[in-house]
Amino acid sequence: MEEGFDLHVFARAHFRTAHQSGFQMGVSLMKPRSNGQLRLRSADPADRPLVDLGFFADPDDLPRFLEGIRLARRLARTEPLSSLVIAEQFTGSATSDASDDLAMAVRTQVRTYNHAAGTCRMGPVADPDAVVDGQGRVHGLDGLFVIDASIMPTIPAGNTNIPTVMVAERCAAWLGRN
Repeated sequence: MEEGFDLHVFARAHFRTAHQSGFQMGVSLMKPRSNGQLRLRSADPADRPLVDLGFFADPDDLPRFLEGIRLARRLARTEPLSSLVIAEQFTGSATSDASDDLAMAVRTQVRTYNHAAGTCRMGPVADPDAVVDGQGRVHGLDGLFVIDASIMPTIPAGNTNIPTVMVAERCAAWLGRN
């Protein structure tokens, strides 16, 4: 399996009925190569920012995601799982595995993983994409720190909670010394 691709299979109690058990299988592209953008809409702090998630902006992301869906479908069509399948929720059983059909369904139905990272990227001041240094100090602004998942220079291949705690603990220790 290609690096950065992750297949999640979760047992969910709420899929059970009195007579059936069920399961949920999800496909996530945990190491996308695409980048989105977060920009200010205006100088008014009450205005919501402009958010472009940038799904599939990199041409390598969609084929990797489609392969993950095809793998999940193959697994779901194989015993012992196949006898437990009630319905395919995403993209729907009417969508074929053909690239064009599957790509269209994915583009209209894909959702975020809701663990954003990398919006205030960590890096040296010479890096034009870096916002903070290795200790969370904002470049060009004395006394301002950003210490959360947004400073991660690359997205972890999993839930961002524990890596965020680690970043915060490390940066807080540096702050305590200053």
